[in-house]
Amino acid sequence: MQIPYILGGALLLLAPQLAADVIVSGHGLFGPDVPVTKWAAPDSAFDFSFLVSSVPLDSDDDSFVADFSLFDYAMDSFPIAIAPVRVRMFDDALGGLFDVTFVDNGGVPRDGFSFAGPTVFSGPGNAPEFAPGIYIGVSGSVAYVGALAYGLSDVSITLSEVPNSAVGEPSARWLLALILATGYLWNCLRRQGGAVIARRPEAA
Repeated sequence: MQIPYILGGALLLLAPQLAADVIVSGHGLFGPDVPVTKWAAPDSAFDFSFLVSSVPLDSDDDSFVADFSLFDYAMDSFPIAIAPVRVRMFDDALGGLFDVTFVDNGGVPRDGFSFAGPTVFSGPGNAPEFAPGIYIGVSGSVAYVGALAYGLSDVSITLSEVPNSAVGEPSARWLLALILATGYLWNCLRRQGGAVIARRPEAA
């Protein structure tokens, strides 16, 4: 019976197509008028990165709340321990790019970032398809501090495919390889068992 390793082979062929997560990283500069906070300071540079799944937590036609993890943030190259409560990504109709909310204000950041520019995904909000690349923020990109907006400059966002992600990672490929090997071994043992049974009458 060759079904076990035929199925494994089909899964192995499909595996590279299933990886969908991306690493989002970005940087920019605060303006001279932004208040000093834990995560912001006048004329300071900021950097961040996080991992995003292609399966959203919530969505509508024009945006979705991202399922993110592993958020890292630094200001002037010094790491700062802070975590967003929400990351929402928008299509072009709503200004593109995304919001990073540290403190919520009824669905928009009270404290956090609102990056404006090209959209980083295609398709509807409930089934986004990310497009790896570099995206330059436009003049509408701001930092919210106490619900007041302060302009940002030199904003650049990069989306990168996750190396060895989803079922394309080595551990999953080993699992699929094990399915193939198990199916092949099972088939060999069944054939060998049949041969042994056929010889027993002769041995008797």
